[in-house]
Amino acid sequence: MVAITIKNQMMVLLGILLIGLFMHTSIASADERVIGTVKSVKDHAFIIREDKRIKCQIGNAIFQHDALETDESGALGVTLKDNTRLSLGPKSYLTVNEFIFNPKQEQYSLVTEMIRGTLVYLSGIIAKLSPESVSIKTPTATVGIRGTRLVIRIDHEEDRPNQEG
Repeated sequence: MVAITIKNQMMVLLGILLIGLFMHTSIASADERVIGTVKSVKDHAFIIREDKRIKCQIGNAIFQHDALETDESGALGVTLKDNTRLSLGPKSYLTVNEFIFNPKQEQYSLVTEMIRGTLVYLSGIIAKLSPESVSIKTPTATVGIRGTRLVIRIDHEEDRPNQEG
């Protein structure tokens, strides 16, 4: 009877260890997907991920393919893993299409697309080590980064003054 109890206890312990191992693996793989973090939020700012709109809070994780959006009074500051800083002003929408930061294998890429609004970009390690690997697409051009700071402003049609008359 005692041997069965010890065997059952060992099975329970083994089960707990396996569950812990699987949980650690899934947490580690989720952490690997994180490319940045929300550092500041003013009013209404959102992360759009897989068709879900998530209200931004300081500390939210940013993943590749996320879109960042602010409303008419919103602002948002994000720091990526390579220390690139993206700051969005009111009525802005930006997607992070690609982020690769693998210094051990010298693999770098940061590709974003600014749809509307204002972006202040401060370069991080990717732009310093591989400036040709950073680009910001806009509705009318693609900007290659060769410096450390950049400001982009894209107006909506309804934001532009009437040119008639």
